[in-house]
Amino acid sequence: MFNIVFIGILATSAMTLFSFLYEEINSGKFKEPHLLNSLIRHSSSIPLSPFKNNWLGWFVHYFIGLVFVITFELVVFYDILEFSVWNSLLYGIVIGVIGIIGWNTMFVLNTKPSNLKPKHYYKHLIGAHAVFGITMGLGYMLLG
Repeated sequence: MFNIVFIGILATSAMTLFSFLYEEINSGKFKEPHLLNSLIRHSSSIPLSPFKNNWLGWFVHYFIGLVFVITFELVVFYDILEFSVWNSLLYGIVIGVIGIIGWNTMFVLNTKPSNLKPKHYYKHLIGAHAVFGITMGLGYMLLG
């Protein structure tokens, strides 16, 4: 269990670093925890008002990362996919597409944060999740 949590934190942190650097280089909003807080704050069905850098967006972001690592563990355990860094990268791209569907759903159901260009954000998500997948694969290799 320690390995799963550690790799979840490691891969989500690498993805988050990618997003923070991507936002510095490009104009727009790409920091997932901040966007999650914005969506929660403007939601009519969630009675919370977290500020931009509130712990809630960070918790949700890291929790989803942990769920993706657990899912990968199950996929490998049940021989749906053989473990390799290459397959970890492919898995990262697949969960990137799942992430796009999730974010698009949240934007449709909620007020899209200002200064957000969805198509640019979605392209970024594929790269961010590829980083997640590669980091997850390398983490498993290092931990043996």
